[in-house]
Amino acid sequence: MSNLPIDKLPSDVSLSISSLPSNVPLIVDGSNLRVGRIDRDMMAHDLLQFNITAVHSSGRQLAHSSVFITVEDINDNTPIFSQTNYTFGLTKKGADEKNGGVFVGRVRVGDDDATSPFNTVNLYTRDPRLRIDEDGNVYTTKQIRDGEMVVRIFASDGGTPNKTASTIVQVRIMEEERITVTPEQKSIDWSESGKQSKRYSLLRLDAPLYSQEEVKEWIEIDNKNGSISILKQIPATEVSLFILIKGDQDESPRNVILLFPHNDVLSFTEREYTVFVSRLSNESIIDTSLVSRVDNATYTLDGFSSPSPFSVDSKGSVFWSSLAEFPSTNWLNGSIQVRDLNGRTDQVPLNIRFHSSNLHAPQFSSSSFVIFVPLRSPIGKVLPLPFPPAVDLDPQDSLVYSI
Repeated sequence: MSNLPIDKLPSDVSLSISSLPSNVPLIVDGSNLRVGRIDRDMMAHDLLQFNITAVHSSGRQLAHSSVFITVEDINDNTPIFSQTNYTFGLTKKGADEKNGGVFVGRVRVGDDDATSPFNTVNLYTRDPRLRIDEDGNVYTTKQIRDGEMVVRIFASDGGTPNKTASTIVQVRIMEEERITVTPEQKSIDWSESGKQSKRYSLLRLDAPLYSQEEVKEWIEIDNKNGSISILKQIPATEVSLFILIKGDQDESPRNVILLFPHNDVLSFTEREYTVFVSRLSNESIIDTSLVSRVDNATYTLDGFSSPSPFSVDSKGSVFWSSLAEFPSTNWLNGSIQVRDLNGRTDQVPLNIRFHSSNLHAPQFSSSSFVIFVPLRSPIGKVLPLPFPPAVDLDPQDSLVYSI
């Protein structure tokens, strides 16, 4: 505890404190305020505020003041890994990659200090076979010839002096097993499943062109018997499961690759697209999709008037190519085609209907009108114009003229 300097009080006057956070160790000791250790990490911001009141022995308040204390952060916390050790699996194909760059796994680390640089963590390893990025992703740097690696990963914060923690990463070359899955299959057994003395857990899931978050929604594994369950329709052609098998005395990773040959098609999810458009916009008119994702697909539009009022991007989304005005018809019909690098194609109709109540602007029959008026024309004389002087392609619209 340390004292905050306060002028000496008369014997019949005492101090009281209010609006003090409950986790701040500050007490009144006679005419002194005694402050314990205040850690910036336990506060939402760096400014501590409370009120202090001088009270006469009769209960009358004599004076009141607010106290502000700036609390600075110190580097009092060491980085903490989410696990004391990690076990990752590496496929034989990944281990044989001569230039490395193969993803192995991810470590997670945090620091409970409140502010930078004390909570800024730098990850590194001294083993030349692996590298680790700022997000904790571990990659190979060269061909791995060892059947198993045990590597230490370090985390160092930005304090002075800094604090450092470490964890052990065990990388094992995995046996590989390929299983072809039919569209009706919902449960899959494999060579190491069904062993009651084992426990099973997923290290990670991979599918080409799909994110980890998407793939996690497709599949789960029974931790007791290792059976693989398919939770929803899988659009990918291949899913790799990196499974850790734990026994009483040992553990080993396994790479189970599920193959979905029925998804190896190039096809739109719909056999015909119809979209209703009510206004001109920079946003896409429609976003088409494929049954399974295809790398470097090319989309084209066909059957629309030339020049086409529409364009299509590399993801199959259709946009206005010109925002000048709506076409002069309520329907435009064409098609959209996709082609992959292997030459496979798919084409479906694309129908666009315009259903706004006011699609078109009025158009005069001429850019200018010349009218000859006699010199002695009376006021109110009607001057003839071509009939109709203007038209509107929206049949329900009536025109109002003004000068």
